[in-house]
Amino acid sequence: RGNSEGQIRKTLIQKQQIDTIIGLPINMFYSTEIPTIIMILKKRRSEKDILFVDASKLYVKGDKKNKFSKSHVKKIADVVNNRIEIENFSRRVSLDEIVQNDYNLNISRYIDNFKKQEKYDLYSLMHG
Repeated sequence: RGNSEGQIRKTLIQKQQIDTIIGLPINMFYSTEIPTIIMILKKRRSEKDILFVDASKLYVKGDKKNKFSKSHVKKIADVVNNRIEIENFSRRVSLDEIVQNDYNLNISRYIDNFKKQEKYDLYSLMHG
């Protein structure tokens, strides 16, 4: 990442002006197919954390682009408005942890969005 972008990110974090970062699915906009984010900034806030939301898997496939359903929008709004933590979807990350990660704001750094595979006892499956 560029030095100027990194300095802007660091300043916004130090001034506690980043409230929420929402990761969007790929192909949400006509102009690009890459995943994008929404960054919610607030000039005055007392929270000492940033809410990360990984909405990258919430979408309905459209003809030319992906979109959110009404239930997706409601889930995201409820999580953001109430600062709710949901495993593999949203997490409040302390500013200290973000500083320890060199001001990295990548959602995947803080939210594990891979579902854990169920463990099977192969011996029992094979031998009853």
